[in-house]
Amino acid sequence: MASNKKIVDEVPGWIRVFEDGTVDRTGRACPRTWLPVAVEDSYTALLWLRAGARGELSDEWLTSYADFNRVFLVGDSSGGNLVHQVAARAGFDDIEPLKLRGGIAIQPGFISDKPSKSYLEIPENPLSTREMMKKFTSLAVPIGSTGEHPIVWPIGPQAPPLTTLKLPPMLVVVAEMDLLRDYQLEYCEEMKKAGKEVEVLMNYGMRHSFQFNKLAIDMDPEMAAQANKMIEVIVSFINRN
Repeated sequence: MASNKKIVDEVPGWIRVFEDGTVDRTGRACPRTWLPVAVEDSYTALLWLRAGARGELSDEWLTSYADFNRVFLVGDSSGGNLVHQVAARAGFDDIEPLKLRGGIAIQPGFISDKPSKSYLEIPENPLSTREMMKKFTSLAVPIGSTGEHPIVWPIGPQAPPLTTLKLPPMLVVVAEMDLLRDYQLEYCEEMKKAGKEVEVLMNYGMRHSFQFNKLAIDMDPEMAAQANKMIEVIVSFINRN
């Protein structure tokens, strides 16, 4: 979350609510705590919203301004993995009266032990290397797990079949020059095969998390155009769902 956004409510170390209505999970982080802790903390944030929707919280701002009928999960990079995991878990739980309308996974950190074409062939840069991806994966998954763990590879043999999951419509944002691009696209294809509603936005010529490089966006008209396109597509997805 951007540090200049006004916080209107906060449970320190767990959840922040911002003036624009977004909710940020501020729980425990890797590598100090291993997955699936982040999934549990993220789901706790959703259950906190459910409590608000059920009138179980004495939170005047939340109950006055939040639309509990239109809840969206949004995450970038590893946060995109959390979008899938939280949505999948919510499908098997009673989150009424919350209505989960969609999930937005921005360049999700999907990866497996089997190298993809993009992982092998796309040129590295100082902020995104193959060694870095391997290290992040090993630090993230539970001790003793492999790169096939469902949290990093939700369509692998260790993950529950997508056909068994109750998932909301999903928007997956992909950067063309992301080492993880083909993993993300494979996820989208498997989602479609499983009968799930999924949209894909490709940001051509862009790298992983390019949208956070404000200096480059300010200096590069094409990067700025791609960042604006991402925003427009996300807004459209939310408005349509």
